[in-house]
Parts: sequence; C-alpha cells; structure tokens
Amino acid sequence: MQSVKVIFVLSVTLAVAFANPRLPPGAPKPLDGDDLSKAKELLDTTLAKLATGDGPNYQ
Repeated sequence: MQSVKVIFVLSVTLAVAFANPRLPPGAPKPLDGDDLSKAKELLDTTLAKLATGDGPNYQ
C-alpha cells in the first residue's frame, strides 16, 4: 500500500512539472513587442549617455 502511494505522488509531481514548461528561475526571457522596444530605447539612451562622458566615474 505504501508503494502505491509513493508511485501516485511521484506520478502527480511529474505530471505537474512537465505540464507547464517554464523557464528556470533567473533565466533570461525573450523580449517581444512593447517590452522589446522599451529595452532598445533604454539601451540607446544609456549608451548615448556613456558616450558623452556623463556616466559613472569609477576612479
């Protein structure tokens, strides 16, 4: 009886784990749409600021 419970719990756990494929915690996610355009705009702004010398000074 105990082995049946263990197999059942293991089966349910595996079914839940593989039913919803998702990225592991901390993994980068692909950007698209509005998020992608915001990221590009932020990158361009940041690089332009660094090119003018207004960025951080680590001396």
